[in-house]
Amino acid sequence: MNDPKRGHKPAPSETEIKPKMASGGPSASSSLATGPSQNGTTPAPAAAYQGELLISDISIPCFVLDDNRRVLSGRGITGAMALKGRGSGTARFATAKYLQPFLSDSLRHGIENPIQFSIPGGLPNALGYEAIVLPELCNAIQDAADADLLRDDQLPMARQAKILSRALSTVGIIGLIDEATGYQ
Repeated sequence: MNDPKRGHKPAPSETEIKPKMASGGPSASSSLATGPSQNGTTPAPAAAYQGELLISDISIPCFVLDDNRRVLSGRGITGAMALKGRGSGTARFATAKYLQPFLSDSLRHGIENPIQFSIPGGLPNALGYEAIVLPELCNAIQDAADADLLRDDQLPMARQAKILSRALSTVGIIGLIDEATGYQ
């Protein structure tokens, strides 16, 4: 339904992922990085792969860590939702009053517990979020918009969530069919 107040925009037709290896790529030394260090603490996982998830005009840095978790940059999520601020801005969603009725326990936990990881040749203390946080957050934001709980200045965030949800569902169904049929 076209709603001029909410600025309906058609879903993007393509989602593009631009992969690249993190500096040095996965190696024997990166797989050892998940074990205890000499001082007895477990070091943060490292990015084995990194890339940019491009959806319409939205770019989100993404990573596969050496422990196989898929992670999105905190700053990338904040920017994708048309919010100002740094990566810790994503944490604001966990306490946003308008989202409380729509946050599952697992989503709240995912937002409140960002993953600290290192990017070889880059940041030693990057913060990111499990990839599943993004589609669940988009759903919660859309639910809040549908319940008319957003202020006018929050409507751009709802539009971004809608764009992201549509693109992620399109890519998701293609991936599910490829997996189910063994086509790769």
